[in-house]
Amino acid sequence: VIEDVIPGAATKVRVRVGDDQTVIVKAPLSGAEQDDATLSFFALEVAFYRDVAGLLEVGSPRCLFAETRAAEGQALVVLEDLREAHFHTAGDTLSSQEAERVLEVIAGLHASTWELPVLADVRRYPGPMRHVLTGMLSGRYWAGCLSRPRAATIPEPLREPGALRAAVEALW
Repeated sequence: VIEDVIPGAATKVRVRVGDDQTVIVKAPLSGAEQDDATLSFFALEVAFYRDVAGLLEVGSPRCLFAETRAAEGQALVVLEDLREAHFHTAGDTLSSQEAERVLEVIAGLHASTWELPVLADVRRYPGPMRHVLTGMLSGRYWAGCLSRPRAATIPEPLREPGALRAAVEALW
């Protein structure tokens, strides 16, 4: 039974299975056809949950199923429902203690995966992220981001069309 739907680039659907278990089904379910670059972005998430997440101690949800079907333009993961966990969004402000904890987790992630053999075959950043971020940092999507109240904190030089995209490209 579908309990909840959280739309997004990857839609999250909370599904009740039986009397007392829920799972999260995550997939690009917008109905838009996924091009190869976007699908490869989702395929990275599938590979993470299928091949890497279980090796890490960063508190990721247990993966019950993960598969990419390129011919069908689809990628899907089924995850343990972390209903009790609090997930921040990009617009949230973190306390200094929360930011410190995030940095500790990221440092632990990098330390535990340094030269991990299973990661040798994972496509390096930016890979498919370049296509996704280039789209997000231009056109109507970026204009929509700039129209939100929190965008007032973005420095004026980065508000200029293409400036942040050019900065990210220079970083790559």
